Formats: sequence, structure tokens, C-alpha cells
Amino acid sequence: MNKFTLSLATATLILASTMTEARDLDPGTIMIGGDTSFEDSSSEISINAINATEKADTTVLNVGVTYFFARNLGVGLMINNEDTDYSDGTNDSINMMGPVVGYNISINTETSIILQAGLVFVSGDVDDGTGNSASIDGDGTLLMVSVAYFISDNIAVNIGVRKTNVDIDLTVATLPASAEMS
Repeated sequence: MNKFTLSLATATLILASTMTEARDLDPGTIMIGGDTSFEDSSSEISINAINATEKADTTVLNVGVTYFFARNLGVGLMINNEDTDYSDGTNDSINMMGPVVGYNISINTETSIILQAGLVFVSGDVDDGTGNSASIDGDGTLLMVSVAYFISDNIAVNIGVRKTNVDIDLTVATLPASAEMS
């Protein structure tokens, strides 16, 4: 028996034993995921020897729910919100929401790879603090891959990467000239 055949047979046995102990997500399983973050950043900008410091406080909340209607295949909803306040009085708020489809690839009893894709609908606003504002509207796509490590039957720690591609329409609204003079 040559080395290739022996290696192939060994890999097949290992894969078969792993798959029998896999972490499949059965129909009726609900997966809830999310994260939140707070960022306090400051940057110094120098233009033609004029220095300015801009400070931004950002709060992010992401929540996703997936219902598995077939073994390892589910549909759900993703909701994201990001609010940023800048030291110059400007602030913006962006919301994303949309349907997702998820697929679970079981590696073993503790680990899975979860693939998700979806559509996103974006809305929001920007306010410059002086009465000028803009509304944000758009749509796009979402792709996400994460590795889930199950620390119990009902709880997993996920590490993943997400790519969002969105086309945005920005509509600027300003105060009428008579309101600016008052």
C-alpha cells in the first residue's frame, strides 16, 4: 500500500469520525448574536500650519437573530446602530437592518464555521450642530464568516469577519436664508 492511499484512508477515517461528532444545528434552533462597543478617539489635524483636534465618541450596537428551519440552514434578521458625537457639535446616526441567511458547517462537537449573507437597508442622519443636516438612505449586501466555539450546549463564543457593501444616497437639507439671519 503506497503512502498516498494510506494517507487518504487515514484522512477519510478522521473526517468520518469528526462528522459523527459534529455540532449540527437542528431545525427549531434559534441563534442570537450581537456585540457592542464604545470608542473614544481623538485626532489632530494640521492644515497649512493650523492645528485642530477633533474628538469623537462612537457607540455601536449589533444584534442578529437566526432561526434554523432545516439542519444547519437558517434565516434571520440583522439590526445595527452606530451613533457618533464629535467635539465640534456634529453628530451622526446610522441604522442598518435586513434579512440574513445562515449556514452552519460543523467541524467537531465544540467548533463550527458559520456563513451568513444578507441584504441591508440603511437609514440615518447627519447634523452639523448649526441647523444644517443631511439624511442617509441606501441599501447593499452583507457577507460574514465566523468561527463558533461552544462553551456549553447553548452558548458559543464567535470570532468573525464581516464585509458590508452599501450604496448611499445623501440628501442635504439647510435652513432657509431668512431663518439663518434671525
